[in-house]
Amino acid sequence: MIRLKSKKTLPLLFVLPTMGILSFVTIFPFIYAFVLSFFQWDYQIMGRPFIGIQNYLNVFQDGRYFSALGTTVIILSAALGLEFMLGLALALIFVEEFKGRNAALVMVVLPVMMLPIVVGYTWKLLWNDQYGPINHILTGLLGKEINILWLAKTPTAFISIIVTDLWEWTPFIFLILLAGLTSLSPEIYEAAAIDGASPWARFRSITLPLMRPVIGVALLFRGLESFKIFDIIVALTQGAPGTSTETISLYLYRIGFQYFRMGYASAANIVLLVAVGCFLVVAVRLLRIERGG
Repeated sequence: MIRLKSKKTLPLLFVLPTMGILSFVTIFPFIYAFVLSFFQWDYQIMGRPFIGIQNYLNVFQDGRYFSALGTTVIILSAALGLEFMLGLALALIFVEEFKGRNAALVMVVLPVMMLPIVVGYTWKLLWNDQYGPINHILTGLLGKEINILWLAKTPTAFISIIVTDLWEWTPFIFLILLAGLTSLSPEIYEAAAIDGASPWARFRSITLPLMRPVIGVALLFRGLESFKIFDIIVALTQGAPGTSTETISLYLYRIGFQYFRMGYASAANIVLLVAVGCFLVVAVRLLRIERGG
């Protein structure tokens, strides 16, 4: 009996150090931030007076908070849609065998292996209106002088951010979709081809329905990661012009670590966490419905 009990407790002893580290770096900061959100911690005042839910009320009256949230949603929606379409197209190409496939695969997935801050500063050089190659390439293609201030105006700044994000993160969705396509049984397609189904009919009636759970997971993972977009924004625009490209992550960083309004920053983060959590619950339920679970 003692030996059986020790067999059950031994795995827990191995897991305890990891659980302790995870608790320290995740659970404790969350609890501390939640408690802090009920206090006014501002470098301009002495002490940390308890103010109840006032920080939360201030969040819902903060126009800049919701503006940054809207900017994040715009970038997320545009980038995620383009990344999915391009990633799916690449997956459909690479699921077939062709000469040089392995070398091409390495080249395609290379951007996702780079640090986002490095990608951001690299593309900042590319978008530069004076010596960046993008304006020179457009000049050569269009046959007339092109001098677009990519990062100085709001519409072109959004284009620059979305294209940069597209270049870096399309390989992530591509790899997930490629793994899903590879797992599909070829016998299904052979039977459909014998029945006379066209390639488009096979894609619409077989590939898409079978790939829906994989597509859902890819969009969910990438969507949650896109919601935290920070490095590229800091490198390219720092939220400029004005605050038109300021994302929610950048705004919360500025509240907490530039303005030192820690109590308000904690409340704003908690509100964002609840909103993202509700979205995640709905998305997971939709995925379960798609899978028939």
